Amino acid sequence: MSWEVKTMQSGTSCSKAPNPWWNAALLRKNATRFWPIWGAYGAALMLMPLLLLTDGLNRTNYVYSVEDIAIGVLTFACPIGLVLAAVFSIFAAMAVFSYLYNPRSVGLMHALPIRREGLFLTNYVSGLAFMVVPQALVFVLTLGVSALLGAVPVGALIQWLLSQVCFVLFFYSFAVFCAMFTGNILALPVFYGVLNFLAGGLNILLNQLLQQFVYGYYGSYIMEQAAYWLTPALVFYRAGEVAVTGGGGYRLSGLHIILLYALVGLVLAGAALAVYRRRSLETAGDVVSVRWVRPVFKYGVAFCVAVTLGQFLYFLFGSVLPGGIWPMLCLILLSGLIGYFASEMLLRKSFRVFAKSWKGGLALCLVLVGACCVMDFDLLGFNRAPSADRVAAVQVSGLNTWPSDDASNAGFYLTDPEDIQAVLDLHSTIARERRELQEGLISGLNNYEYGEYNQERLYLYYEMADGSSLSRRYELPLYLADLSDPESITAQVAALAGRRDLVEQQYFGEIPGDAELVEVSIDRVFDTATATYNSVTADNEADREALLAAVKADLAAGRIGKRFLFEDAERRSTCYTANLRLIFYRSSTVLDEDGKPYDRSWDGRVEISLQTTATETLRCLAELGLIDDAHILVTHDQDVSEYETRAETNAAGEAEEWVIRAADEALPAEAAPRTP
Repeated sequence: MSWEVKTMQSGTSCSKAPNPWWNAALLRKNATRFWPIWGAYGAALMLMPLLLLTDGLNRTNYVYSVEDIAIGVLTFACPIGLVLAAVFSIFAAMAVFSYLYNPRSVGLMHALPIRREGLFLTNYVSGLAFMVVPQALVFVLTLGVSALLGAVPVGALIQWLLSQVCFVLFFYSFAVFCAMFTGNILALPVFYGVLNFLAGGLNILLNQLLQQFVYGYYGSYIMEQAAYWLTPALVFYRAGEVAVTGGGGYRLSGLHIILLYALVGLVLAGAALAVYRRRSLETAGDVVSVRWVRPVFKYGVAFCVAVTLGQFLYFLFGSVLPGGIWPMLCLILLSGLIGYFASEMLLRKSFRVFAKSWKGGLALCLVLVGACCVMDFDLLGFNRAPSADRVAAVQVSGLNTWPSDDASNAGFYLTDPEDIQAVLDLHSTIARERRELQEGLISGLNNYEYGEYNQERLYLYYEMADGSSLSRRYELPLYLADLSDPESITAQVAALAGRRDLVEQQYFGEIPGDAELVEVSIDRVFDTATATYNSVTADNEADREALLAAVKADLAAGRIGKRFLFEDAERRSTCYTANLRLIFYRSSTVLDEDGKPYDRSWDGRVEISLQTTATETLRCLAELGLIDDAHILVTHDQDVSEYETRAETNAAGEAEEWVIRAADEALPAEAAPRTP
């Protein structure tokens, strides 16, 4: 005798029916059962015609134009219409496919005389109609309100309706797609929300993580673009900006992109149908209903938790942990295991998962450790400098030097092969000494006195000959003692930041040749009589031109504009506290599209820190009477000395006054002397 237990198999079709591909009764039932969804969505959309009508009633004497109403309609399309579409789409999908998440209801629905394709199509169209029908009604009502106001922007209203239908088509199809992969109704909105913003969030988190593990990493253009296009809400928001057309009208700037994503929504709907046809009915109640997606879910959750929670824990406790990347790696491993076992518990619906799943957790840890080692040891050659024949130009920026003037934030755009090679040599040195530089960033601030050590940020942006680009950002520990070694990074950075031609470009590179020097002034000129700092100006044109010529002569000879990487004794004794300010102006008139002239004036300012070595500039200032024995320039050392002297004098005066006051208070009132 054989004991055989027959079990009901998951069916893909049901008994024959007059129309197994469609069920009108189910459509009507969905509409009446879930009316609060389409009713609330329609009520929210009704704000647009109501606001137009209210504004028209309040402004009885105002004559509306087509452009006025067009702006209001298109402005409502995004972000308001976008948010409504994204929120109500998940509500609609949860409603019409709610039977998939209960074993009894899923068995009952699939016992109906209709194929799975018919069930899917009927429910899909039901949820879509929840939002498209209210959109059409609001479109008609807005037409009527616009007619009452005397201006009907038909084109803008059609764009509004088209954009709203596309928003709904994408978000609703995406929600239905997510619904096919889970058997738990509470998991559906979580999957939908997370997947909508997963790419953008991972881009931010991975950038932060890579900046910790990969020395020199700044960002990835490819990863940034991928994150943008995979975050549909952000794409729709930018595509929904209102732009002015050539004829003075208005339109949605990215309507073609919105249409493209609507087509993607149709593809997602087709993929959802394909999954639904093979979905097992017994998975109702499971967090993940498709078997091959379970490992993707498990390891995906583990990775996301490792990246997110690991960095959060390091942010909280990093100040008390030892330096280096290994403490962060330990936190990432701990967070990854938490995410791995938590997802395993959700999949198995049990807390007893450690005995059966520890091998997967170990594999996860090995992969994370391997990835971190590849990044930390630069096994892929990330920091390797590109070859000179591949580089067309390089932009160097980020260096902050002393003194504080217009050349403080060094930014150079270099195209000469020799200049590019100098940058590549610096890049190669950084790559070769990468480990020492990272250690110097950790220990430098604690082991060196102020003025002997400095940390600088260096940005390198390469424009490659093939049209691509390469960017790196380095935090560099610089040492005053290394300035004498021409092969050191400190000396190479100082040589690059102090080049005369590049410094002159920083000062006067943006000044047009026909601009007029209209004002010259010097701040912080010390008046010895009053012991105060004042500003002086050159009043006539000849004085200003003579002073400009002297400044350029000193720049060409390297006697002014010298850059310092350290706040050391040479910097404090060489640089004055005063800055020379040159203001240029150019007046011009151009014609607009209609041939009418309009003013196109330009003004700019150049600020140069004065230095003791600027012999021509100082001589010219003395000849013009802007500085003399009573009005002098003070170096930073002299300024500190003057401040300390005044502080000591003030302290002595206050102490003397306190002694006199204390003696007066100790005497009887009638015997107290009269003190000033």
